[in-house]
Amino acid sequence: MPYPVDPVILSEKEPAPLLSQEGVPVKPAKVICEASVSPFLPGERLRTEHRPEDAMVRSWVKVARLAEVPPGGRKLVQIEARRIVVFNLEGRLYAVKAICPHRGGDLARGQLAGTLLLCPDHAWGFELATGACDRGAPWRVSTYEVRVEAEDVLVGI
Repeated sequence: MPYPVDPVILSEKEPAPLLSQEGVPVKPAKVICEASVSPFLPGERLRTEHRPEDAMVRSWVKVARLAEVPPGGRKLVQIEARRIVVFNLEGRLYAVKAICPHRGGDLARGQLAGTLLLCPDHAWGFELATGACDRGAPWRVSTYEVRVEAEDVLVGI
């Protein structure tokens, strides 16, 4: 499978707008704190898909039967060009993009520490409910709404 997150070198003088994978402009994540160490060279940024906080669900997609994602389980699914991993933690369902925004690690293979999903490549943690990174902003993984209807697990995109 091709690497779905393209590293893009951006000019520090003229920052390019953030675009979703569909090419739609999106608002950048709010900066809560500045990281003291950057994994990138000056002027280099990683373009990733961010769902604006006020994004509306356009459609619901059936991804599994509830029995396929038992408590403590997970399931990797593909919706259009998105790789999404669905988790069931003590009966609560979460869905996040399966690609780490830091260096593209496979979050479907990540370990869980409560509701914190750890990237298997560099152990960066992402909160399943919000996508927030334990390393601070601007790192964030996309999250998706999940609901269950008649034993079907649906993800909102």
